[in-house]
Amino acid sequence: MDQKGIDILVKSASAGDRQAYGELVGRFYRPVLLECLAVLGRFHDAEDAAQETLLQGFMQLPSLRNPSQFPAWIRAIARNLCLNRLRRPKAVSGLDPNREVAKIEGDYRDLYEAISLLPMELRTSLLLYYLDGQDVKTVAQRLGVSPSTVYGRLQTALRQLSERLLEL
Repeated sequence: MDQKGIDILVKSASAGDRQAYGELVGRFYRPVLLECLAVLGRFHDAEDAAQETLLQGFMQLPSLRNPSQFPAWIRAIARNLCLNRLRRPKAVSGLDPNREVAKIEGDYRDLYEAISLLPMELRTSLLLYYLDGQDVKTVAQRLGVSPSTVYGRLQTALRQLSERLLEL
């Protein structure tokens, strides 16, 4: 979908068209999820945050002045929501059986845990490049760093991941 199509959907959704917002959700769920995963590090938490982000986005959409800013705007909501979640004190409670059942098993769980232990700048570069499929130049522009910095972060992230996974 091109920028003009996104602008039209944003304007329609701002006017209360839920179907238009549903199309925006379909288009932007994955980038929002990856933004949340980059900050929170745990897939289950990122899914919850992504859903909350998209709900907040719908409620706050009338405040968006420039429809062409929607992609950056919704990712900013996601990032701020996730950072606020990290700042919140965590409640101490017993095990939640539903959450335990929902955890990813085996190797995938180990990989997600290893990714969550990476520093945020390494984790963000890794997720944008490998999971979101963005090229190094795009990742560099999005993060405001040089392409060589992104290459370095990717190498460091992969080295740290392999070391952690070999320890398990």
